[in-house]
Amino acid sequence: MKKQLAVTILSFALLASACSGDNGAGSTTSAPSATTQADPAAYCAALATMLGSQPAGGFVGDEFGEAMNSYAAAVEDVARLAPEDQTTALDDLAEFIRDSAADPNAAGLAERAFSLVGPMLRIQNYASDECGIDVEAFSGSSSGSSSSTDNPPPPLRNDLSEIDPTVLAALNGAVPPGVELAFESFLTTDDEEYPVLTPAPVGWEARDFIGTTFEPGDELGFFTQMDVGAHCDGLCAPKDWRSLMEDSGFGPFAGLADATEVLRDETLSGPMGRLVAFREDTTIAPLKIVATRWDDRADRYFRCEARLDEDDVDLWEVFADLCANAIPLWIPIE
Repeated sequence: MKKQLAVTILSFALLASACSGDNGAGSTTSAPSATTQADPAAYCAALATMLGSQPAGGFVGDEFGEAMNSYAAAVEDVARLAPEDQTTALDDLAEFIRDSAADPNAAGLAERAFSLVGPMLRIQNYASDECGIDVEAFSGSSSGSSSSTDNPPPPLRNDLSEIDPTVLAALNGAVPPGVELAFESFLTTDDEEYPVLTPAPVGWEARDFIGTTFEPGDELGFFTQMDVGAHCDGLCAPKDWRSLMEDSGFGPFAGLADATEVLRDETLSGPMGRLVAFREDTTIAPLKIVATRWDDRADRYFRCEARLDEDDVDLWEVFADLCANAIPLWIPIE
């Protein structure tokens, strides 16, 4: 599992107790706990402290383990004061956080994360209904960050509706003779708050899941594909995105640690970003391209990735130029 995916799953579990309870059957308002405890007021106060101690920034290097272990300690404090029917869920969450801090790539993290969501939503409901805590005020979700009046996210760009025809012509002209590949302008629709205007291969299947994934038919290698979309790699909130980009362990360029050859590494501008093309020691998709763009006012950064089958590695410059010309419309150019 990629470190980025593991961290995203971890964030989802950590935020389960602070997310809105309007999105699923498990989030309906629960009845008051059937088990009493010695000091309900102390438990409510500890819950508020726990929610407020959620890491509020990106997970970068050693800070990831430090932040997670600090949060686990707050969860353990709450568990000691909780009703009996909530203690197990809190103990499980604390154990999960510490295990994830020790090894974000450990097997089974995804399953453990999703198993925590239901129990933590019940605790969230208790915090709201019995303690009167405004749990949404503690949320690190995009809805929480987007509602900030102190540092509002930038508005969507409305100055573009199509990729520049000269860009498409240059991409099409760079395709080697005999290769069935052409490009057109494409606007993603998976998330209206984070649209991407991108060159896209004509005729490729576009699937929406945490961004948009494009896959060819039979004309190119089986493992060739590209993805564009918005990402957090941690809590979704405005932050110092450059710190994440420069983190060699958890950032989007962590794969460079295993690169056998770096073919291209350049800074992007308008908005700021970075593009890297490199070879990996694998026969599945040995050529990878990663491009990112960001703005510290935005609660998500942009990432374009292309993975090329061993039969398609000669196309790497074309796909690198594609990623360089993809436009995240939620990130301003200034």
